[in-house]
Amino acid sequence: MLSTVYHGVDFDGDLWTLRLVGPGSLRVTNQPGTDGVTPVPIGEPGLIDTITVQGANPSKTRLIGVVEQAAGGDGRVFFENLLSPASVSPGPGTGVGMLAIDMPDFWLGDTSPGGTEQVQGRIDIPDGVVTLHFGGVETRASFGAEPPDPPSADSQPNRFSINLGLPTRVGTSIILDRVDTTNPETLVDPLTPQDIVTFNVSGRLNVFQANTIEGDPTLDLGETGSFDGQNSGGTTIISQAPQVPGQVATGAIGRFRIGGNATNMTVQVGGNNARLTNFFIGGETNKVTISAVEGVRTAMFGLGMDTVSIQAGEIEQLKANRGAVGSSILVGRNAGSLTFGGDVINTNVLAGYTPGTGAGAAPTAQSGGQMGVRVAGDVFDSIFAASVQPFEGVFGGPNELELPTGYINAKVEGLIDNSLNPLVSPESFDQAFFARRVRLEAGPVIPPAAPGAPFRPQPGPGRTPGVDGLSGGQPSPTFRFIERLNARQTP
Repeated sequence: MLSTVYHGVDFDGDLWTLRLVGPGSLRVTNQPGTDGVTPVPIGEPGLIDTITVQGANPSKTRLIGVVEQAAGGDGRVFFENLLSPASVSPGPGTGVGMLAIDMPDFWLGDTSPGGTEQVQGRIDIPDGVVTLHFGGVETRASFGAEPPDPPSADSQPNRFSINLGLPTRVGTSIILDRVDTTNPETLVDPLTPQDIVTFNVSGRLNVFQANTIEGDPTLDLGETGSFDGQNSGGTTIISQAPQVPGQVATGAIGRFRIGGNATNMTVQVGGNNARLTNFFIGGETNKVTISAVEGVRTAMFGLGMDTVSIQAGEIEQLKANRGAVGSSILVGRNAGSLTFGGDVINTNVLAGYTPGTGAGAAPTAQSGGQMGVRVAGDVFDSIFAASVQPFEGVFGGPNELELPTGYINAKVEGLIDNSLNPLVSPESFDQAFFARRVRLEAGPVIPPAAPGAPFRPQPGPGRTPGVDGLSGGQPSPTFRFIERLNARQTP
């Protein structure tokens, strides 16, 4: 069933079409015109304020958007809100979420007229959507002006949120091009508040896939040494148990993949049995934080692991092609197999520890810490420890407490030098591995083979229900079929 079709034109001449396929109703409203009150009529040059879908069917309803780039346009259409209000009385086949949103050239951004001081743009679907495929989020400028306003030194940051409830089946998949929270103003004034983008998903996040996550590399890490995107600015992706009574599910992430660089990004998996199965970044990392209560199965870094903080119950395997710089790993039990393809510098890996309580508190050793480590380079100012409680925060001293279950199996191709590390006792300057049992070899190490950028994996069959083809803005087969059907019905 074909419900509603809207055709519009962007400020720069790009033509767009939004079409609702299946049960439900669609409404599109532009931003106000010159009087500041009356919305610009759909079809006249303007910017989208709100897209609203109501009465959807979770197994049939799809929102499909296509953009036709004009000669002077950028091929992108911005909107500030996409809403599908929650059901008052959920019933079979109506008002309980959507199957898919497939609009790869539509971007969430600031379309407010003029220079609004603070923007709270959002995608809000409390009843869930199985597949969300859109262009991404751009926080840097106000697209309600021509040309777009530059980033402003507002007293408040712009906050964009994507809130997706628990769908009726399968879980949620999110596919986009990029999220951009960079703000050049911070290069002049580091106290300028940063823009924030939060993805908050109830239940399992099957797939999160993006080409890049862009942010401001000058932002400082917090007192814990990790980046907190919800408070510091940047991008945060959260999968957690539903907060609605009667909905039973846990947070989990199946595949998390960034094809290129990732800056100022936080990934959180919360709830009982909350696991991150496959985590991958193909490009460079800068201030990336990962938190998985239960554990991480596989983590891969195509161009090295720099300023990355990982906290997990356990890790099965981790591979970093260019080694690690300025990073930390804190694991409650087994850290699994860790392979670094280059030097490990100013990096701490702790297995068999509980996080410290309070800001700046040191972790506490517990039993069960184990790891296997391979380093195809040198180790400088870095610590690998398994179930060892250091004496007064310093490893390698005679008074440290080594719990009996701690074990490390390591092989290092290059040098080990901790002479400048204040966390290592001076008499242990040539050591980096601390446990009750340590097996350390010297010799060649084969670097890992994690794919590097550019890397754009395509979701496999069945992993993104409701989206027939991820064609980078070209009409999907479903959209082309509907166009042919409309052409036959036109008198």
